[in-house]
Amino acid sequence: MQRLLRSLLVSGLLLCTVLAVGVRAQPANPNVARSLAILELGRKNRQPLSPMEKYQQGVHFFGAFNVHDAAVCNQAAADRWVGKEWIDDAEVLFRRDDGARITTGDLVARFVPPLNFLMVRLVVNGDAVLSPNPPASLLGLIGKSTLEPDWTYARHLCFGLYDFSETNAVSYYPGYIAFEPQLFLDFQNNPRANRLSLHAVVVHEFAHQLQYWNRDPYTLDKNLLRISSRQSELTADCMAGALLTMYALHPRNEGIPEWAGVSIEGLLAVTDLFGDYAFAEPDHHGTPFERTTAAQHGVVMARDYINGRGMAGLTSAYMLNECNGFILRTDAQAGTPWQPKQ
Repeated sequence: MQRLLRSLLVSGLLLCTVLAVGVRAQPANPNVARSLAILELGRKNRQPLSPMEKYQQGVHFFGAFNVHDAAVCNQAAADRWVGKEWIDDAEVLFRRDDGARITTGDLVARFVPPLNFLMVRLVVNGDAVLSPNPPASLLGLIGKSTLEPDWTYARHLCFGLYDFSETNAVSYYPGYIAFEPQLFLDFQNNPRANRLSLHAVVVHEFAHQLQYWNRDPYTLDKNLLRISSRQSELTADCMAGALLTMYALHPRNEGIPEWAGVSIEGLLAVTDLFGDYAFAEPDHHGTPFERTTAAQHGVVMARDYINGRGMAGLTSAYMLNECNGFILRTDAQAGTPWQPKQ
């Protein structure tokens, strides 16, 4: 996303807890030995592997991880793909009113669990893109503090903070989601964003990873198709609306209403805040009205699906197809940019 402003981070975001953590493949997996051999070969050749490269070569991890988790997210690989060093977990970003120090690691630790919850929920829904052969007991793992499934084929990503020298958030094809620290700080004082708007930004960036994993041509082939980022960004807004709705309507979320109850409102605030009118720029993301409309469609689409059919089948591929179709249909019917009905 482009320039992003602030929410009430200290008052609510740091109090939010979501149960679900990233996990490494267990030794029972017959592919673990091969995975470890590939990683060792990469180290010997001084060519560390990104999450996407590991997935392509058969290294089996599942979930979202702190980019500094050396066992899963090789730091040299992250630096190779993103270009600079990631900010250390120990760096203090600010102090709360009670004097407590908030570090980079503290913030990352509060965004990784929601991503893992969404990834597990998608697999339970039947998402073969994230894992086509999950354990039969996976449904019972949602909501537990530790997950140790025997994955045979699965996706993972690495999340962290990074110095872009400008307020920004980026989702990289090789499997990285990076945020500029100023983004977290800026959200504190913006009256238009609620305390969970920043979670909505994280989910928007996660939606881009789902686009990559599903090989969405509007995301992967923007240069080839000679199109701007608008289609990809509006689709990510729509998918974020669907993902947050899937989270909010999950029956196990009754114990954490803060996250489920206002996260969708936070998304709508973000899409309105960060729309733009740079129609001629390749990084044009859509107008505020277009972005909010796309996010609202994702909310309604997922709500109607779940109310009518339950969670099964609500996968990333389904969301991507529905959201891309909505953007294309609306462009054909209403022209661009979209305008509010008079």
